[in-house]
Amino acid sequence: MSKEVRLTKPCTHYSDRERVFLGPDRRSLKTKKSVSSFKGLSLYANDIGIPSIGLSSQAELFGSSSGPFRVLANETDLVIETSGERLQYSLPISSSLTTDNLVSILSENSETTLFENEGGFLKITDMASFGTSSFVKVSGAAICSLNLSNQRGARGLALYPPWDLQKSSDLDLRIAYRFPKFRDRVKSNPIMMVSYTFWPEQCLRCGGSLIENDYSFNSTGDTILIENENLLHQAALKIILTTKGSNPYHPWFGTTLRNRIGSKAVNTAASLINEDVRIALEKMQSLQINQKNYQQVSFKERLYRIEQVKTRVHEQDPTMFLVDVVVVNASQAPINLTVIFTVPGVVAKIMGSDGFFKTSTSLEDLS
Repeated sequence: MSKEVRLTKPCTHYSDRERVFLGPDRRSLKTKKSVSSFKGLSLYANDIGIPSIGLSSQAELFGSSSGPFRVLANETDLVIETSGERLQYSLPISSSLTTDNLVSILSENSETTLFENEGGFLKITDMASFGTSSFVKVSGAAICSLNLSNQRGARGLALYPPWDLQKSSDLDLRIAYRFPKFRDRVKSNPIMMVSYTFWPEQCLRCGGSLIENDYSFNSTGDTILIENENLLHQAALKIILTTKGSNPYHPWFGTTLRNRIGSKAVNTAASLINEDVRIALEKMQSLQINQKNYQQVSFKERLYRIEQVKTRVHEQDPTMFLVDVVVVNASQAPINLTVIFTVPGVVAKIMGSDGFFKTSTSLEDLS
């Protein structure tokens, strides 16, 4: 059974983590292309995702030294206030109160305040709110025993303001330019990146054809391979769409279909396209017969019969030809291809739900 690198796939018209810069207003992020949809739009600052509601931190207070702690008789009272509650404690007198024991005591009656042991240091976090409304305050004689006297309070920060999708009003474009914009000024200078989708006609990856011709890679960085019906599908499209003579090592490989486009004799051009396609597929069939002498060719990837080749002129565009091809593999499964020949390019309408390209042969879908 042979395998081959997947060469084509439906284009996503997606830019992943494009580097952008804050505008003079410290709010606007001008992307290279117009953002087509709020769905799939993501903002990052220093590789940290910023939700559309903005990004804020919670108040966190740390002890200045680690435990164990020595709690004296006159230093047992402790008061902790956050945005969600006010807690009062009378700590036990101890010459060696561990941080874990202290966390256990403080957490007993807490509902919205988090107490943690971080490497022996006491950490207090306000879980009730975010941003500038979040705070932690400590008081009482016990702050000396617990080494909290150096930092008696902490407040959360509003790191990044909320943002929306803004429509530009100063550009007269056929497609309105839209870009993300913060509601307030960003005070810091982070490295900003935006992931977003854009309109197909603005796509540099597929040029508006909806099909991206490039290698694909999986999550481990390996190229995605295809086999069986998908391999037959790609091999058939490859020989049909290749211009004959463009490969100096195999000048016989391909077709002369591009030369047929623009012909005034429409009926003659259609019949010549049919003939070119059939001849190319017959060459492919002969190649597979020879290939069997050197490696295994599965029934699913083997071209057994050319079932149909039908060429029509597009109803609205006489320079566009729609070619429906149906081939049958050796497992007797039909493989459908739809190819659109236009001036100046060629498009294979091959988008599929399984990540590859099994299309309908209905010409009405393309009209």
